[in-house]
Amino acid sequence: MKTQGNEMKTAILGAVGKVKAKGGHKPNKEKLQEVLAEGASIGAFCTGCGFHQGFSKQGAMDIAETFEIKPRELTKEKFFTMARCILCDDDFKEVKLEVL
Repeated sequence: MKTQGNEMKTAILGAVGKVKAKGGHKPNKEKLQEVLAEGASIGAFCTGCGFHQGFSKQGAMDIAETFEIKPRELTKEKFFTMARCILCDDDFKEVKLEVL
């Protein structure tokens, strides 16, 4: 049944593949600040695919816990960097916290 549902979604919406992760991308401070201005608790940047994104407070806490980052270090003056994200891979990989 799940396969049938996925086939129907693909037929209606089309198939969307993963973004190609070439690596070596550098974060743009202005784009990270835009993400915060839009209401994110903390910004994030994928060096693999170059995507800037923001996380809610709960999302940031979940990532911090997974990658053993202390919650008290999560501030708007810092942002996550990751080697891979859910747009270019199956999950977040090699997440670090850096100063904006």
